[in-house]
Amino acid sequence: MTKRIDQHGSAWAAARASGLLLVAGFALVAALGCKPEETTTFKLPADEVMAETVEDSKETATSESTPTAPPTPQAELEKPEVEPATSTPEAPAAEAPQDRVVAKTFDDIKFDIQPDAPFFREMLTPEIEQLAGQRIRIRGWMLPTFQRKGITQFVLVRDNLECCFGPGAALYDCIMVEMVPGTSADFSTRSIAVEGTFSIRPFMGPGDRHLAIYHLDGESVK
Repeated sequence: MTKRIDQHGSAWAAARASGLLLVAGFALVAALGCKPEETTTFKLPADEVMAETVEDSKETATSESTPTAPPTPQAELEKPEVEPATSTPEAPAAEAPQDRVVAKTFDDIKFDIQPDAPFFREMLTPEIEQLAGQRIRIRGWMLPTFQRKGITQFVLVRDNLECCFGPGAALYDCIMVEMVPGTSADFSTRSIAVEGTFSIRPFMGPGDRHLAIYHLDGESVK
């Protein structure tokens, strides 16, 4: 009998102890504000931890791999600014030699020949030959003629004496002038300036004698 009472007493004591533990557990849960079936965790999920670790690694690698631009040399910073090139106005085209009028005198067309001596082209100087085809202006006198106005052909002589044309006159003291079509000259007892294209064109007289060797296509008479 005594043994049975002892067994019942031990069972009661164990049940009482379990009840007290259960009550203590409910009290702890109530104190934390959680229901018994709910569980609360304060640990960061493993996936989020891994993601944050990968992002931090990427940022570190990017900052280390990005190259830093080298500093600009001081010489380039102090380099003066170059102004844009400005176009230079083109110079007017030079006048062609054949269009330029060259002032000449009878002394410029003089060469070595005796009066009434036969003329040969080789007697002319290189300077005279170079005048052929050029426009010149030369001053002299108009050999008297019966025509007074609208003259289209005349002889220009060195001076107003009769010794400058014909037998006994020097071939270099006269020029045969033929005015270009549409132009003419009037006779004058004063000296005149004739402009035109110079050429070497012998003019023969009676007995195949040279009366003149110079020719001028007259453009104007002033």
